[in-house]
Amino acid sequence: RQVRGSGTLVPEEIRWIPATTQGRVEKILLRPGAQVGPETVILELSNPELRQAVMEAQLGYQSAQANFQNRKAELESALLSQQSDVANIEAQYKEAALTLEANEQLYKDGLVSEIVLKQSRSRTDELKNRLSIARKRLDITTVGVKSQLAPQEAEVDQRRAAYELRVRQLDDLRVKAGMSGVLQIVPVEVGAQVS
Repeated sequence: RQVRGSGTLVPEEIRWIPATTQGRVEKILLRPGAQVGPETVILELSNPELRQAVMEAQLGYQSAQANFQNRKAELESALLSQQSDVANIEAQYKEAALTLEANEQLYKDGLVSEIVLKQSRSRTDELKNRLSIARKRLDITTVGVKSQLAPQEAEVDQRRAAYELRVRQLDDLRVKAGMSGVLQIVPVEVGAQVS
């Protein structure tokens, strides 16, 4: 059995596709009746202020990265300098310990005076204390590197998040269908402001 009649087809489900970023309509890529998928671009918007904000966010992110790298290099240089100081004091201490050992033997043999032996002991003790202090300072510096880099690292993360947000907003200027179906209407014209 066939039945004929006049009428219009209406969709079972209507879904409005909002523009998440404001801008001016530059191109309408699809017209009503077109088949769309979730990633199908329906229209393109432009927003010069947003493009400028993306550039500023990118430069801020790059600047934060550069500041982080500079601070990291400064701290690593200071750490290497302290490691060098420790190695230098350690070498002096070992040399003084060897001299003390030799002077003790020479004192036993009566070839060195007691004053020379005392001076040698004093020098060795002084270098031993300096080495202990230098090692503690090195340990503190090593531990402090992470805490001193934390603010710059947080700044880099914050700037990266701001930049990525702006990039997503820029990508949202390309209005996508978001689902599969048939495009019913495009209620804007080229040049219209969408907010």
